[in-house]
Amino acid sequence: MKIYAIKTDKGAVISDLGTHKTYGDSSLIKGFLFDGKKPENTFHDLWFAVDAIPTKCQKIIPEKTFIAGYDLKEGFPVTDKTPKRVEADFFEYDHEEERTKNYELKGLYVADNQTIPVSYEDEELEIELLAVIDDFDSLRGFKYQVKTTSLMNGKNYVITEQNLKHQLADKIFFPEPLLATRPCKLGSEDSYAIIRAYIKDNINPKMAEITSDYDFCFTVKKRISLAEPVKYTVDANFNPFSKRKKKAKYVTRFQTERQVAVYECAPFRPREGVYNGYTQCPSFEGKSYDDLQNNIAEYLQEVITEINRPLKDCPHCKGMGVIVEETSEEVKS
Repeated sequence: MKIYAIKTDKGAVISDLGTHKTYGDSSLIKGFLFDGKKPENTFHDLWFAVDAIPTKCQKIIPEKTFIAGYDLKEGFPVTDKTPKRVEADFFEYDHEEERTKNYELKGLYVADNQTIPVSYEDEELEIELLAVIDDFDSLRGFKYQVKTTSLMNGKNYVITEQNLKHQLADKIFFPEPLLATRPCKLGSEDSYAIIRAYIKDNINPKMAEITSDYDFCFTVKKRISLAEPVKYTVDANFNPFSKRKKKAKYVTRFQTERQVAVYECAPFRPREGVYNGYTQCPSFEGKSYDDLQNNIAEYLQEVITEINRPLKDCPHCKGMGVIVEETSEEVKS
């Protein structure tokens, strides 16, 4: 048996690259022992984890149950036609006559079922070492749970390594698991979905509000406390949708905050481009899966920190500037 191996600091991963397979199985490796142990599944159905580059391979011969013969049931007389024990083929199916032999006697007998235990057969092993990786964790997959629009057709889905884009040369010359260590990139729509889902899950509604939330555009506005409340008057009885007009009833209210767009973006779509002048969201990139996930986490943390930063109008600027409430650090609006 020829297998391919990648050595890591935590053991190795092995594969037959699908060269040994049967219907319903992508690989027969899980039917073998390597150095006396079964290989463990990984995130990839063609690759399996072992403790070290194997030196011995054994095929697992599964436990087998068979009928050794049939014994006459107690209470029935032993005769020439009904001996105490018969061979297994006494009741075998006759394909020419399309019937089971001695079928009329089968109810008098009980099958003697015997089991051959699991056994192991040595297999010649050939190994081709493809690479040596210092960090096994760098071979792990890539996964983000996101959600489409919250309208009627909304659905949850997962962005995985299958969504990543790789250089053609890497896909040609590197085995699939090693792509985790190569440069990779997410498309604009997948990057947008991650950003949108993260902000929705982590926004502080006291500090900011999502004012546009669609698959094609996303806007967050900061809530900024006014230095001084602004008084205004409204007709409490005014209803533009009512056919009956009521007598005006004016009441005084106070505006305590204003809103300013703090974050907006939209995905690039090949046919439509970027929606209505919105800023195109970044397409996340990395030197590897780990680097990509770190870059995504760093960007998301910067964005949500800015969105959730508590601001209020500077009392000296008359709405021309804002200050951070905790530190009084002056920030341009």
